[in-house]
Amino acid sequence: LERARSEAAVSEQVSDYLVSLFEAASPEESGGAPIEPRKLVDLGHQALQKHFGKEPQVRARMLGMLGRVYCVMGHTEECRRDIEEALALDGEHPNGNPAVRAKFIFDLSDSQIRAGRYDLAEHSLRQAARLLQEGDVPADSERSIEVQSSLGYVLRALQKPQQSIAVLEALQRTLAAAGQGADSQPAFEALGSLALSYQEAGRTDEALALSQKTVDRVREVLGPDNIQYLYQLDYHGYLLYVSAHYTEAEAARRELLARYEKLYAPTSYHVTPARNNLAAALRQLGRVREAVPLFRRVIADERSAGAPD
Repeated sequence: LERARSEAAVSEQVSDYLVSLFEAASPEESGGAPIEPRKLVDLGHQALQKHFGKEPQVRARMLGMLGRVYCVMGHTEECRRDIEEALALDGEHPNGNPAVRAKFIFDLSDSQIRAGRYDLAEHSLRQAARLLQEGDVPADSERSIEVQSSLGYVLRALQKPQQSIAVLEALQRTLAAAGQGADSQPAFEALGSLALSYQEAGRTDEALALSQKTVDRVREVLGPDNIQYLYQLDYHGYLLYVSAHYTEAEAARRELLARYEKLYAPTSYHVTPARNNLAAALRQLGRVREAVPLFRRVIADERSAGAPD
């Protein structure tokens, strides 16, 4: 009961703080000038010590929140800094919530993944999984699912495909037992990741069959314009390409590029890689005349975005 009351009080203060951040961006407060997202978050960070210097639990929660926002904006170092400080503050609290601490550690793993430190991310994710178990968080909860799904991805990035497969197959069994089955978004994400791990383990036929089944099912359930379908189509195109099924890979990548171009700017980080991947498939098919203009467009877009030659 004491923990529940403490959580409610902290949540209320965090909510009030979030409202104050957005109020700072209002025309009345900013004089009508728009405030850049990064500046808004920086202002919120500066205000923490002033308002919550003597409330470590509240400060920890807010630092964790701000760290996550920094991660989403691509500011990995600031993300890591704030979440590590949040963890240190949370560790000082005698009645800390394991599930909250697990959330901090999961977000820390995200910053580690973005920095390419998959070894650190594996350690963090396993620690988060243990904390969720200690906190009696159900294995089929959203938090548990995202931790296990990320762990499967990280293990594959560390070239541990067998361990990745074990984690992701266990997750699939958990989802099936919980009745979420193959038609939930967490299941779709885990299936796509599992197909990639099968490929890494040399189980190419299983990878392609599972990937094709997932793409078809996502399209049927969510529709061809859903972002989850596009992610799965991207995975499938990659698997087809590395398996030397270049004709099928070209078709998948052409569809992906067309759909991305409807959703994103021509030079976005979605469109440019999709264009490059289509060009690569065309080159493998010997269709160089079609591939060259696409490669040239990719180079021009990268240069316009400030990428070095």
